[in-house]
Amino acid sequence: MGVCLYVSGGGSYVFIKLLTVSTGYLLFSKTCVGSDTKMITRRKLTCLAYLVGLFVYLSDGQRSCPAVNYITPSEASTEGGSAIMIFGCGFEQSAFVLPGSNSNTGNRVLLQNAWQTYRAELIEEGGSMIKFSSPKLPEDTYTVMVTVSGILIPNARMCYGYTCTLTIKSSVTPTIEKVSPIYAPPGSVIGLNGTIFTSRFSSNLDVFTVGRPQSIISYGIGLLSPTSDKGYIMCKRSVSYTGSVNISFIVDAPYGRSKTLESVYRVDRNEKTFMHQSYSVISNVTSIQTSSFGGGSIEITGEYLNSQNDIEISVGYTKCSPTLVNSTYINCILDQIEQTPKPKFYPG
Repeated sequence: MGVCLYVSGGGSYVFIKLLTVSTGYLLFSKTCVGSDTKMITRRKLTCLAYLVGLFVYLSDGQRSCPAVNYITPSEASTEGGSAIMIFGCGFEQSAFVLPGSNSNTGNRVLLQNAWQTYRAELIEEGGSMIKFSSPKLPEDTYTVMVTVSGILIPNARMCYGYTCTLTIKSSVTPTIEKVSPIYAPPGSVIGLNGTIFTSRFSSNLDVFTVGRPQSIISYGIGLLSPTSDKGYIMCKRSVSYTGSVNISFIVDAPYGRSKTLESVYRVDRNEKTFMHQSYSVISNVTSIQTSSFGGGSIEITGEYLNSQNDIEISVGYTKCSPTLVNSTYINCILDQIEQTPKPKFYPG
């Protein structure tokens, strides 16, 4: 772009050529053309207008902060959990907000498609970088928006004037296609088969049960072949919790959290779905004779007996109320045995 500006100075005028470069900055070249007092007089107002416009243009061209330069990676799992980094300038340094302070304080990351806007969970913040965890989203391309202290960064300062986007894809989503064994006591090695994308454990993969990170001991991880994304994870939970759990794992971005195939799920007695169920181990049961009025004592020995608060013991249809419970021993007192009424009519 070339613009002629005539600036008075010592009876001469100067031709200033504005050269626009791709970075948004301007270069100047000036050439003394000669003396022309009448032309200088006629161009004074025009010159002033151009100089004002030039000042405004230069101010905008220097990408004032806050601004977003780029985001990486630009793809994420449909199940969420992908760590996405936003690089730019002018962000708030920390997400810490004092009680009673302005709720708009800090940074916010929003993901928007044609139907809805989602707020992302922030992981790490700094003046030039924001890291957030992608939420669970359906497949689509989402526009990334950032607010700083309640003010939305305008589109002109997002990704150098282009739309910042995050694409949610099933092709980068890890999967769990099989869990074995389905039933086992605590401390058993659990195998997960599916799409894992990596053969490295711990440095870029975390395993979760019941939505919480667990202390996991690795017993092996590998891909079926060097060119395959399919593989297996062998691990053991170090907790003694018994009951039904769901399992997922997270691989470093862009992959994120795993998705479980519907065929993997089972339904427990509380009508809740689960992927793996651990149980107590009973090694021996001793009892004394009792009348139908109850009062008999029953002793149970085994492992992992006190890992649940809702212990229920019954003999047939009669309850046995626990009096002493620990991890290897339970003592209970049998309730009164209810007599089953004899049927008045017999089929046949």
